Amino acid sequence: MLENIVENIYLYGSVLWILVLLVLKSLTSNQWIKTRLQWPVILLAISVVISVVMLFRPGLEHLPTARLLLMVMAAVMTIVVLAFNQFRGQRVSLRYPSIVQDAIVIAGFIIIAVSLAPNELLTPSAVGALIVGLALQDTLGNLFSGLALQIEKPFLVGNWVNIAQREGNVREVTWRATKIRTKGGHICVIPNTVIARDTIVNYSHPSPVIRREITIGFGYEAHPNKVKQCVIDTLADIPDILPKPVPTLILEKYNDFSIDYRIRYWIKDFGRCERILDQFTSLLYYKMKREGLTIPYPIQDLRLSQEQEAVELDTLELTRKRLFVDKIDLFAGLEEADRSMIAECLEEVTYATDEPIVRQDDSGDSMFFVRHGEVKVMLEKYQQAKEVARIGPGNYFGEMALLTGESRTATVIAISDTEVFVLRKEPFSEVLLGNSDIANIIAGKVTRRKESLQSNLSQFSDITEEPKVNQASLLMKIQVFFSLSNKPQR
Repeated sequence: MLENIVENIYLYGSVLWILVLLVLKSLTSNQWIKTRLQWPVILLAISVVISVVMLFRPGLEHLPTARLLLMVMAAVMTIVVLAFNQFRGQRVSLRYPSIVQDAIVIAGFIIIAVSLAPNELLTPSAVGALIVGLALQDTLGNLFSGLALQIEKPFLVGNWVNIAQREGNVREVTWRATKIRTKGGHICVIPNTVIARDTIVNYSHPSPVIRREITIGFGYEAHPNKVKQCVIDTLADIPDILPKPVPTLILEKYNDFSIDYRIRYWIKDFGRCERILDQFTSLLYYKMKREGLTIPYPIQDLRLSQEQEAVELDTLELTRKRLFVDKIDLFAGLEEADRSMIAECLEEVTYATDEPIVRQDDSGDSMFFVRHGEVKVMLEKYQQAKEVARIGPGNYFGEMALLTGESRTATVIAISDTEVFVLRKEPFSEVLLGNSDIANIIAGKVTRRKESLQSNLSQFSDITEEPKVNQASLLMKIQVFFSLSNKPQR
């Protein structure tokens, strides 16, 4: 009679336990807990089957011990899962990852099981245990190495690391190995014993901010301060390069053909380091070209009739600029001699894709004519930018800065690699001083252009309308800016 009561307790207790676990699975939002609670349910279901069998066949010798061990394992797993994971979390605990929880479950089960059934569990011979240990020494080595990695935590899942000369993102740490995903998209499986013996470089911990370095050589004709300013300005234009810690540039070495500069900057996403380097070096090329800086290389250059070639090139370049100026409506109506003088003032520069050419509210005294490529005009208000226009070949922008010295009213960004001609105040003033009638002609054209642009901007309700400018007031501003008031007309 007593045995039947005990069996009923085991049976109904297991069933009740299963129901409690199913309720907990339905209440938790942590998918990890849901998955882990499946195993205690399965173990308890097996113990229920054993209890039913023992009700009908009570004489089976090893079933009670098996049922006891199943319930012990289910109890240990339930306690560990609920104790070491956030019930309302979304993943496994970072402090106690899965491999550590598994080790606790195994250790707890062995201790409790041995204390409850010592005779059944301690009967294997020492020779058998030795044979098993020798056969599994590599596996056990990986197991304990993985456990040590999880306890010490030299890296976490999601960290960028360098292990065994392999760079990648840690995807998973198991009992046997660690899986990392390389930048090439490959999954690299590294045994834990190899990791335990090797040097580990963690690019994400304790801080994701890391320093990168690159060495670039510039020509001896380039002044060091000019080089440094060009590089620092380029670094400041890359959003992914951190302003603090401040990037540095040091003159490192004098070579036969160049002066080497070591560039150091900081980023916070190692996974994008190659892309950031590409952005920096590409943008630096365009800035160097505009500043007249070159990266030298050893060459043997045989020049014949150098002076004659230079004259021919200058003539071709000037002809190309004159043909371009003839097509610009701003200069229509000017005499051919005046257009030729303006062509001589043009300076050709190139901007990279997505590189700002001018920024809103910056000062300036130049205007730009698009030769090749396309740019977009962005108006910034309340720290938000809105595209209001696009400008293609043959069109221009920035005329008010050139003519009156006004601050830039918009930000202009190159959509693709864009070649522009720049007309600056100093050379253009010589043209106006030679014939002040040019100022009146240009003032009329700019006034009509401003009226047209203002009507186009009226569709944007959130953009403040600029004060209207008439030709007379604009002409007066031009005369004051270029000191033309008292100059005689030609």
